[in-house]
Amino acid sequence: DYDGNLFDASSLAALAALATARVPAERFELGEDYPLPMKEPPISCTFVKFNGAIVVDPCLDEETIAEARLTVATDKQGNIRAMQKGLAGSFTIDEVKKVIKDSIDNGARIRKILEETIRRDHGEKN
Repeated sequence: DYDGNLFDASSLAALAALATARVPAERFELGEDYPLPMKEPPISCTFVKFNGAIVVDPCLDEETIAEARLTVATDKQGNIRAMQKGLAGSFTIDEVKKVIKDSIDNGARIRKILEETIRRDHGEKN
């Protein structure tokens, strides 16, 4: 059921898995199991550009016609933790600045949803 933006979907899935993982210390007689330590999970936001328009979280059709792709991952403080540009097209400096700002804003909203979902489904901080 793939409808595009595999970068962000797989990144969120990995973060959710890591946030709910437990280290099996008991199995190895090293004490009780404990949550996997995770400090600043980066949230990625992917943008594509086509016909001069920039779209966030592209669907498969938008990815297919995209000229350029930019994925930006930011932490809770809004620091850039990763950035990847793909496809043959380009972004202007002003477009990159806007994508970064939007990544920080969207990342904060997505992070809140992810944290609330994990808390709801798995209890307080594992």
